[in-house]
Amino acid sequence: MGGFTFSGAPVISSFSPHSGAVGTTVVINGKNFNKTVVNNIVYFGAVRAPVTSASTYSLTVIAPAGATYKPISVLDSATGLIGYSGEPFNLSFPPGTDSFTAASFAEKVEFGTNYTNVNISSMDLDGDKLADIILKKYYGYISILRNKSTTGAVLFDEPN
Repeated sequence: MGGFTFSGAPVISSFSPHSGAVGTTVVINGKNFNKTVVNNIVYFGAVRAPVTSASTYSLTVIAPAGATYKPISVLDSATGLIGYSGEPFNLSFPPGTDSFTAASFAEKVEFGTNYTNVNISSMDLDGDKLADIILKKYYGYISILRNKSTTGAVLFDEPN
């Protein structure tokens, strides 16, 4: 008979550390991860994180810029199965800083003045590993603010 083995969806039992700045190495422990690095697709909320090593029971990833405060997810692209952490990773300020300053932001941009916003969501729409903003408005209008942030500057395209 054929040698098909079904191992189940990825299961995240823990990860460490629980918080850190962009670029922090995070070890995700659990089971049913794919041993091939590129077959593990990991998101920190809405933003994809690079996977640097993989085994059946452990993944090593890098905390991405723009990570949102949502559970970590692991998708095994070979099986199409996904698993979630029980708690979110907390993206923190880099060492030596503990707050925002005026220099942390680009110049103010006004949006939503002609239509009332109904819903705001964020996710990486263009694959650059930064969470973009989607504004759903009345009458079916949608605006997308592309995230163009860099280290030290939060920048978005003006709404369309």
